[in-house]
Amino acid sequence: MIKSCLAAVPIAMASSLPASAATYQISGYFDGGQLGLVEFDLEIEADLTASISGTTDGLTITELTFPPAGGLGYAYKAGSDTLIIGGLTNGVNVVQSNKSDFYIRIADISEASYSITIRDSDGAVSGTGDPVSYSVVVGNPSIVPLPPALPAAAAGLAALWAVSRRRPPRRMAAAA
Repeated sequence: MIKSCLAAVPIAMASSLPASAATYQISGYFDGGQLGLVEFDLEIEADLTASISGTTDGLTITELTFPPAGGLGYAYKAGSDTLIIGGLTNGVNVVQSNKSDFYIRIADISEASYSITIRDSDGAVSGTGDPVSYSVVVGNPSIVPLPPALPAAAAGLAALWAVSRRRPPRRMAAAA
């Protein structure tokens, strides 16, 4: 029983960590659309190797001068390498003309030459707007390292398991 538990511990510890989580720093502003000036400074820690539906997991907001209806979230489309940040009420990639909302679409986010599309909408103005000026900076993603003790703990547990498999079973001496 103990042997099988010891063998499973390193596997369970390793599977609970994101495969290739990275931290993306996204900051800037947009202006000239229906919402006026909107400034933001965000951090997203996520594994962008597979698509992600609208979520707030791993999102840290340092500055946001206009919070969209329903709160801010993000989604990632792996097929087009596109990160979308926007209001959660209608979905992060949708801006409806009757809501105060916006989205920032960053295509080819893993490339040095990513492209930006911004759309906004004010509930008091019909239609949607495209801001005339903007600046969006995507900081280089930093890979989240493994906890330093994890490889040592996994090696130690594997060694204990191996040693316990090599020992002959203990026999009790017969009473004379």
